[in-house]
Amino acid sequence: MTSTGSVREKLKYVFRTYDHDKDGVINRKEIDRMVKIAMRLHAKDDPENTARIIEELKRSLEQLNQGKDFDDIQITSKEFIQLLMENKELCELVSPFNIEPVRDTVVRQPHAQTK
Repeated sequence: MTSTGSVREKLKYVFRTYDHDKDGVINRKEIDRMVKIAMRLHAKDDPENTARIIEELKRSLEQLNQGKDFDDIQITSKEFIQLLMENKELCELVSPFNIEPVRDTVVRQPHAQTK
């Protein structure tokens, strides 16, 4: 995977990296592994901020889990990609790619000037 892929292609690659058993979902065990990797890579640089982002990740995953037992969580590729595209800090924490969030483009029409 090169840095020239689209945002979705890059995040699909990241998803496949964390989906160790290749079953198409990231389960609780794989989430724990993802968190450990992120902590190992980032905690020494900014432990308080990293801990805050990890807590935010857990809250986001709980929302995705919709009240089910957290041990039974299973995140699809689509959910994972959406979660990371919506949260730059989480994306930076778990992805090796520098991914700018997709923003809606606003086209402004020039205003007629009055004299």
